[in-house]
Amino acid sequence: MKSNEPRLTFGLYVENLHPGEDDLDVRLQEHREQVALARQAGFRSIVLGHHVLTHPIQMLAPIPHMASLIAESGDMQIAAGVLLLPLLNPILLAEDLASLDWLSGGRVVFGVGLGYRDVEYQALDVKRTERVKRFTEVLDAVLAQWNANGTWSFHGDYFKYDDLPVGLKPKQQPHPPLWFAADVEKAVQRAGRYGAAWYISPRARMETIASMLPLYTASLAEHGHKMPAVFPMRREAFLAPTEKEAKEMAVVYLQRQLLLYQSWGQYKGMPDAAQSDITFTADQIPDTYLVGTPDRVAELIEKYAETLGINHIVLRMQWPGTPHELVMRSIDMVGSKLVPNFSRAT
Repeated sequence: MKSNEPRLTFGLYVENLHPGEDDLDVRLQEHREQVALARQAGFRSIVLGHHVLTHPIQMLAPIPHMASLIAESGDMQIAAGVLLLPLLNPILLAEDLASLDWLSGGRVVFGVGLGYRDVEYQALDVKRTERVKRFTEVLDAVLAQWNANGTWSFHGDYFKYDDLPVGLKPKQQPHPPLWFAADVEKAVQRAGRYGAAWYISPRARMETIASMLPLYTASLAEHGHKMPAVFPMRREAFLAPTEKEAKEMAVVYLQRQLLLYQSWGQYKGMPDAAQSDITFTADQIPDTYLVGTPDRVAELIEKYAETLGINHIVLRMQWPGTPHELVMRSIDMVGSKLVPNFSRAT
């Protein structure tokens, strides 16, 4: 990070999961308002997730959704957080992301992950046991297209291309920044191998992250990479004027979403998953979640910054069913209280 940069910056996770009965015209207008306010409040990125077949929840596809927010996002980065690579076609993905990068003026972040839902693998004819190898092939094939001159070829187990013409390249060269979602040691080392930023899970505990951080930095060094300028983490956050109100809202909205994730199988592959992190009372909310007054949330973020060295934190402040006005209030609190608190240059 440059010496005149804030020691920590903020991103907004745009909630693209909504109850099936919601009017998406209304939700989309709310997203535009949230992103516009985040821009004014000093946020540096917006981030959108990726799933398919989410009934009874509705979920907008991330790349067109990202494109729809270009105008409101100003100069913020627009991050896929994250695309599920084993489910995707590398040629189509490379063209879509390159197009989005040009449309946004070169502000795309290429966030990638494995996914974990069995229904997604089954529906798209991907074997779960082959997801890591397929992930690597999709990523390598995308990068091969973007780095090629003239024609290009790629030979893998799942994708084989010979002497294809080069497609559209992204505005950012050689490619948009890479963020890797990683919950286990091998995935963290994989991020280092590619020189990617490790995008830390919103459910990973401090001690687990700290134990894997040396593996990440060692992998970066082993493969000739420097620490990326941005070290991002995502956290679930709810801010309110009082601790009581913030905790009560977290129990209602956050816990409902966590139970959905549990039913999808998200916690199966996490090394430190515990039921207490999913079902909790207002008096027992784990510190993994940033819940409280702005001062309390600032204290929690400070611990991550000091202990781990993270310098960009993506806050998800809306879960399915959360009233728009509460989300807007949380964004405003971050802008008025937290952004100035962390704006001191490093």
